[in-house]
Order: sequence, then structure tokens, then C-alpha cells
Amino acid sequence: MNKIPMLRISYELMTNCPSCDEDINVLEQDFDGCFTDPIFTNDWDNTKDHEVYCKECDGYFKHGGVEY
Repeated sequence: MNKIPMLRISYELMTNCPSCDEDINVLEQDFDGCFTDPIFTNDWDNTKDHEVYCKECDGYFKHGGVEY
């Protein structure tokens, strides 16, 4: 029997902390879909009001939007 391969979606949503320059994948903080939902519905501007947490310097910051 031939198995038909399936496609998999894999993505990161990366930014850098403006205070310490730490690389941050904001999807690790996306508990309520505040980033994923707007990305997959083409409403990327709707991510702008959400803060990003940097565990390296224990601070929060707002990002400037999503670039493709």
C-alpha cells in the first residue's frame, strides 16, 4: 500500500528585544491566539496591540508589526 505524504505547516514569528537584542519566537507566548489568529486570517495589523515578553531581561515591549 502506498502512503500519501501529507504537508505540514511549520512557522516561527520572530522578533528581537529592543533592550537586550534577545531573539524571541512570540509563538511561544501565543496562549490565546493573539498572534496566530491574525496571521492566518490575513489581519496582520491586529497583532500590533499585543506586548511581547523577553525572559532574558524580564521586560515587555510592543512590536512594530509583521513583515513578510
